Amino acid sequence: AFFRHARKAGRLAHAYLFTGPEGVGKGTFARTLAKWMLCRNPGDEACGACDSCRQLESGNSLRLVCVTPPTDKKGVQKTVIDVESVRDLNARLSSKIAAGDTRVVLLDDPIGDDAANALLKLLEEPPAGNMFLIVTQSPASLPSTIHSRCHRIRFRPIADALIAKRLEDKSGLAAADA
Repeated sequence: AFFRHARKAGRLAHAYLFTGPEGVGKGTFARTLAKWMLCRNPGDEACGACDSCRQLESGNSLRLVCVTPPTDKKGVQKTVIDVESVRDLNARLSSKIAAGDTRVVLLDDPIGDDAANALLKLLEEPPAGNMFLIVTQSPASLPSTIHSRCHRIRFRPIADALIAKRLEDKSGLAAADA
């Protein structure tokens, strides 16, 4: 509801920081939000049928930029997003997008110190039409200057009792099974 109201009112921030422990759904939410933001016919959810939704589903969207720890020359996955990845991102974001369009940048933590400093420049002077979604389970690993330039949304685990109740209500499971 928060994002629907913000979008309708034209008050979406240019950067969001999703924080919370592993497994609470912050990354899934970020990807769902990105799809909804890029949908040509959004309702309460992305329509799933427009050209943008189909491109996202097939992994061919130019309007969704995902930044994760890269692999080195030997094909080994690095442990953090490095400064070169952020420099590449900066170069990519310098390309214009169509007027009125949005491009979503999804950064999945961990982000190295040098990369965080390079990212700060992008967050201070974001290219028009770009929204940043930063997902982290360790917000303390990011400089406070990044926190101050993002709208922070905290994710917490959902109580087992609430999950069970939802399963009962939505899928008709018996309380013991839920």
